[in-house]
Amino acid sequence: GAIYVLVNKAGIYLKEYALAPEGIEATFQINYLSMFFLTLNLLPVIKPMGPRKARIINVSSTAHSPEMDFDNLIKPLKYDGHRAYGLSKLCIIYFTMELSERLKDKNITVNCLHPGVINTKLLREGWGGLGRIFGRGTAEGALTTVYLAASEEAENATGKYFSDSKPARPNPSAFDAGNRKRLWLLSEELIKQNGYNVAAL
Repeated sequence: GAIYVLVNKAGIYLKEYALAPEGIEATFQINYLSMFFLTLNLLPVIKPMGPRKARIINVSSTAHSPEMDFDNLIKPLKYDGHRAYGLSKLCIIYFTMELSERLKDKNITVNCLHPGVINTKLLREGWGGLGRIFGRGTAEGALTTVYLAASEEAENATGKYFSDSKPARPNPSAFDAGNRKRLWLLSEELIKQNGYNVAAL
């Protein structure tokens, strides 16, 4: 079989510091590293459908960090739930941009998005009553994902960050090519340390 559209959406917010079984900070591993691992291992079956390009869509957030902090990704010295969440979402943007470059000749597009401020358990857990006051419904929160997955307008977009079904500009730190490559190498190393492999690109 083949996958035409892959949507990566896994997100947690943790108030308290927690390690995944592999010894990696749980927010970073669940929100970002699992996406990296899954996507690269599915690449052999992600294929265009006829003349249309295949699409990889990664859900990030407008709450992504304004700067990268490699020292506090894996085992932070001082844990802060909001910072961990923001870093994981910046990692998703780095991954999106780097993967789009590596797949530019493969008829596969890669984009990421901010779904909006959605009234979910995650928002209520991390930001209290703001979810009930300002949060949109989950159906509305899916609109940009559906746009990127199905619209003809998004057919040739790649390496972009979207909000409200339109290209948007993430924080300037998202455009740091050196940090993107550093994160990619770190991600590969963490996966190999735990006895797994990912497809080489």
